[in-house]
Amino acid sequence: MSYAQLEVLAGHPRGQSFYVGGINALQKDMIQIVKNKELLPCARTDEKYHVKILINADATIKYVKDFDTVNINKNKCAFDYSRKIIPALKRWIPAREGDKYIGAIAEFEIDPFFLYYSKEDPKDNKSTGPMFKKGIKNFTYEMRKIAEKHAHKNEDKVSFITFCINEEGVMVDFNVEGDYSESEKKNIINDLYKIKDTWEPRIFNGIPVRSTIKQVLRQKFAPELEKDYIDFYKQNL
Repeated sequence: MSYAQLEVLAGHPRGQSFYVGGINALQKDMIQIVKNKELLPCARTDEKYHVKILINADATIKYVKDFDTVNINKNKCAFDYSRKIIPALKRWIPAREGDKYIGAIAEFEIDPFFLYYSKEDPKDNKSTGPMFKKGIKNFTYEMRKIAEKHAHKNEDKVSFITFCINEEGVMVDFNVEGDYSESEKKNIINDLYKIKDTWEPRIFNGIPVRSTIKQVLRQKFAPELEKDYIDFYKQNL
């Protein structure tokens, strides 16, 4: 029987939790399961998998089919983690409409690094974000120089830069998407790799963690001012 033939909600109504004790209790139970099963973290510290399950009206569960095989293969370790942890979780709560329980989809993230290195109570975890050693103003200046080098007059553009800061604080895996041509994107990435100064990596409970940073690049042509403006702002630091 397909989900379309069942009475199922896309998510729990506002104010209702899908797990006894809420997300913090879910994380605590997952952390304990990892310890009990002696599961090891993934080789990549940033590997994660976003889980969707159907919580039936009787509190039994069923995996929602994930058709994104590319993402599964990219995060295979975290995917396998989910299949080892979820069957051991027992405190699911179905959605409620009036005096009736009803099936609903629940979504949450499996982060093997977090679960392995977390304190028993996640509220006790200590985490710091990545920091450019020369200060974020200097990093913004470096980014602005690169963007201005590739700017063109009479054009409005929106592009996105994604890169990782590895456990050693080095920027790697640059990707540029948006309005630039493929050759322009390659040239921008080459210039980005020329930024030699390093970062303090993200630290989680004393352990360096690989992290991802995204930035948006906006180039706006203002005819009345007869020049281009390029604005940058940081996201997900």
